[in-house]
Amino acid sequence: MKTIEQLREDIERTDAKIIETLVERCELSKQIGRLKLDEGMDIIDRSQEKKLFKLYEALCEKHKLQQFFVKQVFKIIIAHSRRVQKT
Repeated sequence: MKTIEQLREDIERTDAKIIETLVERCELSKQIGRLKLDEGMDIIDRSQEKKLFKLYEALCEKHKLQQFFVKQVFKIIIAHSRRVQKT
């Protein structure tokens, strides 16, 4: 069994991975924003958002995560992605 210190170190490593993944997602959002701008597309794509939330729901079911928690997290992430795409 791991000690509390070891578990906290594991959490810190996991949090670092989450941040690295958020950076990667942000960069992808910037690229999408540039493409949307070039194509004269609207930043908000409700059909894509619906598709993503269906994916999140399926992943929550698969991994036994609370959908409310994941939905709230991704609402924030998507709101940030919209801001990034506008720049």
